[in-house]
Amino acid sequence: MIVEGVEYEIFIASDCDRDSMQLECYRGSGNEQELLIEVVRYDGQKRYAFVQHVPELPLALVEHIASVARQKLGPFFIG
Repeated sequence: MIVEGVEYEIFIASDCDRDSMQLECYRGSGNEQELLIEVVRYDGQKRYAFVQHVPELPLALVEHIASVARQKLGPFFIG
């Protein structure tokens, strides 16, 4: 996806150790990717968290990531 002329990639990942699923947003491509944002769904704690890995991001990107996370991460897993 392109926001304000910059290309970003979004991935969904899971982490058994954290009992979580997360939406990750990277800038760059191939081996030159930089993790910018994670939206994490902690199933065990039944909470969501926003983790920003760089000091400044375009508001349009943050708003888009939040919207995608709401759609893609879904409700808490109850096991």
